[in-house]
Amino acid sequence: PRAGESGLELSDLWTTGDIRLMWLVIGANLTMARCYSTWYSWSWAPFAFNVLCILASLASLAHAGSAHATWFALWGADFWRIAVATVAVLVGHMLVHEALVEHRHGLVGAGAL
Repeated sequence: PRAGESGLELSDLWTTGDIRLMWLVIGANLTMARCYSTWYSWSWAPFAFNVLCILASLASLAHAGSAHATWFALWGADFWRIAVATVAVLVGHMLVHEALVEHRHGLVGAGAL
């Protein structure tokens, strides 16, 4: 499926893999950020660096003439479709984190495990 006339096909292996890797990197950074108990003025920098690295790798693949079209899909007609899917995936990721990780910490703290 495409997002209009100028949209790209998002069902190929490379594009879905790139998007899933991007979701994985962002989700892992959200999980690690939630585990921080003390934040300093520079604490956000490693998380931003990780996300910028995945975006830079997608951009470099696209501009090097690779068959990867994910970068153009991210900033083209498919932007809103990918953005809504990304928010949905990250909300699901945080709900799973809350249910599994935070719940387990509460049980460990209460001496139940």
